Amino acid sequence: MRNFQSPLLFVVLSRYHGGAYVVFSKALNPQLKAVALQGSFASVIGGAPAAAVVFTREVNRRAQGQGEAARAAAQSEVAAEFDAIHTVQRAQAVGSLDAILDLSVLRPWVIENLQVDLRR
Repeated sequence: MRNFQSPLLFVVLSRYHGGAYVVFSKALNPQLKAVALQGSFASVIGGAPAAAVVFTREVNRRAQGQGEAARAAAQSEVAAEFDAIHTVQRAQAVGSLDAILDLSVLRPWVIENLQVDLRR
């Protein structure tokens, strides 16, 4: 990505995690224009994997030997809490995204930005 010379527009339609979060980084390519649709998510790992792997102690603490159904419920709670924090608004605040768009303006945004970049 570092030596890529053409216009690069990145649009998060639903979720982007892991490698995509790292590769589509303005730190690697300052010319990258990155936006997300309202309601999408952005983080290094998704909520469900985070609850299953990273926050197992918290899941176990919440379930406290109440059985598998309680553990599954606790895992779902932790996943939802993680996803609520790792929003595209947070990604925009830290500079990973330029804007959060409503679906109704996505097509005009893409066209306008391609035209601007292609004129250069």
